[in-house]
Amino acid sequence: MDRIFEISGSAIYPGFSLPLLNWIQSHEPASIARSAHFLACKDWLRLCLTDTVATDQTDASYFPYDVHARNHSRALLDLCGIGGLERLLPPIAESGALAGTLTTTAAERLGLAPEIPVVVGMCDFSSATYATGAVRPGQACTALGTACLNNLIMDSPASNPFGVGLTGATLDGRWLRTLSNTAGTVNIDWFANTFYGGASAQVINQITVDASSIPIGADGITYLPYISTAGVSAPFVHPHARGQFFGISSEHRRPQFARAVFEGVALSIRDAYEAMPVGVEEIRLVGGGAGNEFWCQMIADCTGRTVLVPNVTYASGWGVARLAAEFICADTDDQRNSAACTVRRYESDRRRTAAYVEVFALYKEISAAGVELWTRRARTFEKILDIG
Repeated sequence: MDRIFEISGSAIYPGFSLPLLNWIQSHEPASIARSAHFLACKDWLRLCLTDTVATDQTDASYFPYDVHARNHSRALLDLCGIGGLERLLPPIAESGALAGTLTTTAAERLGLAPEIPVVVGMCDFSSATYATGAVRPGQACTALGTACLNNLIMDSPASNPFGVGLTGATLDGRWLRTLSNTAGTVNIDWFANTFYGGASAQVINQITVDASSIPIGADGITYLPYISTAGVSAPFVHPHARGQFFGISSEHRRPQFARAVFEGVALSIRDAYEAMPVGVEEIRLVGGGAGNEFWCQMIADCTGRTVLVPNVTYASGWGVARLAAEFICADTDDQRNSAACTVRRYESDRRRTAAYVEVFALYKEISAAGVELWTRRARTFEKILDIG
């Protein structure tokens, strides 16, 4: 696993290409034998549109890929026992390059004119980051949706923290370092369904009002937002990690718990960016959580960084549309940086950030204390289930 990370700059996850190819070769060798190409979904769609086979640097980055060579990695295939499948890997093109033109057949099926140019494209969270105007080193984009993806633009690939997160190629020879907590807004949805009887927009608004009535620190409650059954994947990996309320007393009511849940996710964002190999200038925020102004200000205060909310609803789609537009009229870095108009800006407050420094220190200690306990918890309940 360490060697895989050294080559790729990314931790390996069950849904990635290497384990999938290994499984298919082991369990469905006939499928491999009759296959000509191994493509991402968008690459297959582009093949249907243009009759050309290719992938792009951003999708190729997530295995099997060598960040030092900026190309496919035969060594990774060999490590996973699938060296013979190198023949399936498509050529790598730059995301904004011309992939081909719309074929006559595809044009007829779509009701479009033939020979419309088609650009190569990019993977979803790279595209979302680009859509927000985060293109320069030090600029970051957090996609606060069901999961919480924290992405930072860098000049060169870096492996800190080692064995955790993803490093992917992106536009202009730059790199995207991604540290993702497996649970983002799902923490709020779970809390709403469990303690407020539903997760409608009206209920979420009420939870926000309740949480905003409580001071920083939630009157002594600290929440770990590791609510996913997959555990936590960044800035450390632990499959048995679970959520936790710490510091509960008889004086606490729903508003304190609500505040703690919002803060727990904000603290996880700070945790991710503090673990990044280079400093963060500002954070662009997209996803469902970006619509909550209370949360946006909390994230700014908690991280001590300016938070920008751009005017994009579906950031990933907006980003590739931007790539297509650039093919017609190339943009400079300055134009790209303002590609998505900022509709809201949140500046951190020095006093509130100082308070969050103290809360964050406690959050880190609680998290560190849980490492052995999470594993013990999993083993304990496995025994209980066996007993019945």
